[in-house]
Amino acid sequence: MTSPKHLKLSVVALVALAVGSGCRDPVDPAGDLDPGHAGDRRPAAAMTGQLDVLDSLYWQTGGENWNNNTNWLTDEPLDDWYGVTADDQGNVTRLNLAANALTGSIPAELGDLESLEYLRLHGNDLTGSIPAELGDLDSLEYLHLAGNDLAGSIPAELGDLESLRHLYLYNNALTDSIPAELGDLDSLTRLHLHGNNLTGSIPAELGDLENLTVLSLFNNALTGSIPAELGEMDSLTELYLYNNALTGSIPAELGEMESLRYLRLHGNSGLTGPLPNELTGTPLNRFHWYDTGLCAPTNAAFQQWLNSISDEQGALNCDRWVLHLLYRDTGGENWASNTNWLTDEP
Repeated sequence: MTSPKHLKLSVVALVALAVGSGCRDPVDPAGDLDPGHAGDRRPAAAMTGQLDVLDSLYWQTGGENWNNNTNWLTDEPLDDWYGVTADDQGNVTRLNLAANALTGSIPAELGDLESLEYLRLHGNDLTGSIPAELGDLDSLEYLHLAGNDLAGSIPAELGDLESLRHLYLYNNALTDSIPAELGDLDSLTRLHLHGNNLTGSIPAELGDLENLTVLSLFNNALTGSIPAELGEMDSLTELYLYNNALTGSIPAELGEMESLRYLRLHGNSGLTGPLPNELTGTPLNRFHWYDTGLCAPTNAAFQQWLNSISDEQGALNCDRWVLHLLYRDTGGENWASNTNWLTDEP
C-alpha cells in the first residue's frame, strides 16, 4: 500500500512535469530563439513596449474605423500590419497611415519608438496638439502631419530632431509663434508651415538652416519684418511668405541667395519701399510682389533683370509709386482735375 507521503510526492512530480512541458507557452526562457520574421510579435521587453505604443495609436485614433486596419492588434508580424515597416530586429522604422480616416489625437507614446525614421499621418481628421514627446525621436527623418485639424503651438522640442530632413505641418489650425528652436534643425531641407494661424515674427534663427531648400510660411498671420538673416540660406530655392501681415522693407541680404528661384511676397500690404537693387543677384524664375507697398527701381540694370523673370507679377515702378503716395496723401480723389492718375496710362 502506497504511503500518504509517497502519494504526495507523486502528485508534485506530475504537476512539475505538466508545467515543464505543454502547459506553458513555448517561449525560450533565455531569449535565444531565432529572430525570424522582421517585426515578429514576441514578448521581449523592447517589442512589448512597441506593441503598447501601437495599441495606444490604434485606440486613440479610432483604429476600428480606419479605412484600412489590416492585421492591427493581431499576432501577425509587424511588417504585415497596414502602414507599419520594421527592421530585421523588429523595430518599427516607418508608420504611414496617411489619408486613413484617423480621428482623435496623436498619442504622446509615439515618442517611445526609438528607431522611427518616417511618420506620415497627413490627410486625416486628427485634432488636439502635436505631442512634445515627438521631439524624442532621435532617428526621425520625415515628419508629415499636414492636412489635419491640429491646434495649439508647434512644440519647441521638435528642434531636437537632429536627423529631421522634412517637416510638413501645413493646413492645420496651429497658433502662436514659430519656435526659434527650429533653426537648430541642421539636416532640414524642407519646412512647410503654411495654411495655419501662426502669429508673431519670422525667427531670425531660421537663417541658420543652411541645407534648407524650401521655406513655406504663406497664409498665416505673421507680422514684423523679413529677417535679413534669411539671406544666409545659400541652398534655398523657394521662399513663400505671401498672404501674411509682414511690414517694412525687403532686406538687401536676400540678394545674396544665389540659388533662389521662386520668391512670393504678395498680399503683404505693409511691405513698403523700393525693392533692393541687390535682388538682381538672384536667378529668379518666379517673383510675385503685387498687393504690397513695394516699388521697382527704374534704373536700367534692375529693369532688365525684372523683365528677364518668366513669371513676374508686380506693382509699380518707384516713380509711379511716389506719385501714388502724392495722390493718396493730398486727397487726389478730390482734386479739381485728376485725369489719368492711378491708371496705366503713360
